[in-house]
Amino acid sequence: MVSADIVDNGSFEFPAISPGGFELFSGGSTAITGWEVVGQNVLSLSTTYSELGPPFFTGMVQFNSQTGLNALDLTGGGNDSSASNGVQQSVATLAGATYVLEFYVGRAQSNNGDSRYQTPTTMDLMIDGGPRTGFTNSDVVTPGFVGWRQFSTTFTAANATTTLTFLNGTPSTTNYLGLDNVSLTAVPEPSAFLLVGVAGVLSLASRCRRS
Repeated sequence: MVSADIVDNGSFEFPAISPGGFELFSGGSTAITGWEVVGQNVLSLSTTYSELGPPFFTGMVQFNSQTGLNALDLTGGGNDSSASNGVQQSVATLAGATYVLEFYVGRAQSNNGDSRYQTPTTMDLMIDGGPRTGFTNSDVVTPGFVGWRQFSTTFTAANATTTLTFLNGTPSTTNYLGLDNVSLTAVPEPSAFLLVGVAGVLSLASRCRRS
């Protein structure tokens, strides 16, 4: 049995962004459904949004989402607002239960050598205010587009509510850090599988006695 995803709006589809556009959300904003913006600001980008870059403004980067129509850029308005930029969400959890958190980190790669879109990107994750753990997309490169890499981490919930915080860990010389397709699922207890197995054996034995 597969557990249901308990993250709200994990692909950042709400609010809708105009095709080919973007929207800036300032720190403290809860306009991104299910999420609160921390730091100074973040950007929500349409999957068809693109930019031309120097030196001759001929090279293009299209900021395609990993899934759906939107993705976040945690560098915000030009990566000039420090490593405090990000988003967080508190989800209902069961203390002592194990959860799997999955998400995608995006790295934009210009097709003309624009230095703002060349280097690896790092997403920092905090769980319930714990230490920042970095996840770096250094190997998924798609010139002219965003290359997405999936990461997964497992943790045991300590409380009835767990806060997930994603922060910008990318150097200020890089102007894009993508976040998309966040999901959180509970790991079924082994005892649940055991009970299902026992029930199946008992059912089979019962049918055999009646035959």
